[in-house]
Amino acid sequence: QIRIEPLLENVKIFWRYARTLIHPLQQVRCQEYLSERRAVTIQELADSLAPHGVTLQIVYALLYWGVLSTDMHHPINPGAIVHFSSITSLAYAVTARKES
Repeated sequence: QIRIEPLLENVKIFWRYARTLIHPLQQVRCQEYLSERRAVTIQELADSLAPHGVTLQIVYALLYWGVLSTDMHHPINPGAIVHFSSITSLAYAVTARKES
């Protein structure tokens, strides 16, 4: 089922950011920002949190690690809507990045 577009292309995009270093504080900033809003775009999140070091690359890496989520049935681009997945994803991503 992954060969169905745009799923395959989205996975390819996320894979490019798999090795992007994420500071735990960047994840916390994203959680705080998203807890105050229902729907934001990838670009809006990066622009709003740029003073805290959150770039487009960080947002895509957080999507890769499952900290953030989006509708994979739509093409991933800076205009895609993102949501915070859950606190367990936050803990997993921090642990996974420390171990790699």
